[in-house]
Amino acid sequence: MNEKTTFTIEEELLGAAGAILPVEKSPLSLLRETKNPVPGDASARMQAAGITESSGRIRQEYLRAFGVLAQARSFARLKFSAGDKIFEFLVYFPADASAPVSLLHNGNNLVVEDPAGIDQAFMLIDQHIGHSLLSSQTFKGEFSREEALALFALMDLERKTLIHGIADNTEPRNAVFDLATIMGQVKNPYRNFQSLEFVLQSRIIPGDPLTPDRIGQGLAGLAGKGLIQQNDSGFMLGDGLYQIASRFLIMDSFVILESARLDQNNTMWGGSFLSLQAGVNDVLYLEGHAEEIIVRCITAGELMELANSILSDPSFIPVTPEVPAQQAGASPARRHCTQCGAEIADGKKFCGKCGARVS
Repeated sequence: MNEKTTFTIEEELLGAAGAILPVEKSPLSLLRETKNPVPGDASARMQAAGITESSGRIRQEYLRAFGVLAQARSFARLKFSAGDKIFEFLVYFPADASAPVSLLHNGNNLVVEDPAGIDQAFMLIDQHIGHSLLSSQTFKGEFSREEALALFALMDLERKTLIHGIADNTEPRNAVFDLATIMGQVKNPYRNFQSLEFVLQSRIIPGDPLTPDRIGQGLAGLAGKGLIQQNDSGFMLGDGLYQIASRFLIMDSFVILESARLDQNNTMWGGSFLSLQAGVNDVLYLEGHAEEIIVRCITAGELMELANSILSDPSFIPVTPEVPAQQAGASPARRHCTQCGAEIADGKKFCGKCGARVS
């Protein structure tokens, strides 16, 4: 397909469009509300927008785009914010190897492009994120749920201390916080993307905050890894994490990347990847897997490369093939890093030795 087809549809009309599209809908489809008759005003609005003909049928030039949206087995989402503006871009991949279709949120409307307008989306976020290959900090850690919640609460408290120090014209310091203060930050994070704790709880670890005993265990785990220090007064960040906290005083933007696909049993396999950026060369990357949280300092160039992979590759999220009954008791095959040869544990997406991404 050489020509691009572009049209705009109100988000609340997607179900009505699905109702008049005579194909089976995928569980991932935005067009699945097909049981109720199309209301008269919806029909009139779609015709006025040029989506349907006078007969009520979807216009021929838009059929392929709606067909992909109806039957897609995988999708990817990019959600990006710079300041107060939030940009959301979705890509739906067809079941065959043909070109994907994209949707761009524009208020209550969706701008649909067939083939997907991925290049335009990249131009927009590149204006804000950049593509630098430099990073001010080097860090990679894998944490339990308790450790991650405790760590981000401690980092938020230190960031507040540093910001107050700037306002009060005092020397920056690596402050000490007791368990009660840390627990208060876990329970009551400032509810925006300037709060690492809120980002963690709202996007990576959904659910109720943990008890003081569990957060205490998390702090003990962090101390055991040498990432924080403990004394009679409480806990403080280690030198490396203190430097990271001081670099991420104010976040300029956040990027959320999500990818999902259906297996043969219509079970959805998915992953969510989030990054926060401060300045040009400071990008903090978060990824959650069951009880494990991965935190890395990456470059803007790495983030753009990850975004390109997720928005372009419908198989980015691996689907575990169904194991035949006669093989159910067999030991799983071992995986090894293609970069350094180290063995990769089950569920890991990065090599624990060299940090390379593994499939």
